[in-house]
Amino acid sequence: MPTRLLAVLCFASLAACSDTSGPTGAEELYDANLAKWHSTGPDSYQMVVTRSCACTVPVELVRVVVQNKAVASRTFVETGQPVPAARAADFPDVPGLFALLKKAMDENAFSYNAAYDPTWGYPATLYLDFVGSTLTDNVSYAVSEFTTLPQP
Repeated sequence: MPTRLLAVLCFASLAACSDTSGPTGAEELYDANLAKWHSTGPDSYQMVVTRSCACTVPVELVRVVVQNKAVASRTFVETGQPVPAARAADFPDVPGLFALLKKAMDENAFSYNAAYDPTWGYPATLYLDFVGSTLTDNVSYAVSEFTTLPQP
C-alpha cells in the first residue's frame, strides 16, 4: 500500500510541472519539448520512473540510469533488484517516453496526455489509452528524482 500512495503523490506533484507557456496543442507541445530536450537534455542522468496500469501488475518504481545516452541500468527502487530484460521496455529512458507519446499521437490513440518538465522538457507525467473500450491498455508514467550525472 505505501507504494501506491507514493505513486499517487508522485503523479499529483508532477502534474504541476507542465509548461503552460508557448504552444498549446498536444503535437506542438510535444515538438517544443522534444526540441528543448535535444538542446538542453543531459547525456547522462538518472530518474525514477513510476509505472501504473489497469492490469495485474502493481504500481512499480524503477531507477533508470543513463550514461552517454544509453541505459546503463534499471533497478526496482523497493528491492534494488535489476529489472528483467523482458520488462525493460516498461521503464523507458527519456527518448523512450517521447517515443511512447509519439506512437499515441501517430496511431490516434483514444486518449493521451503529457505534462512536461519546465527545465529539461522531458515528459514528467504521461497517460496513454490506445483503445477506449478496454482498461487493459491504460498506462501512466511519472518521472521523479531526475538528476544529471557526470560524464564517465
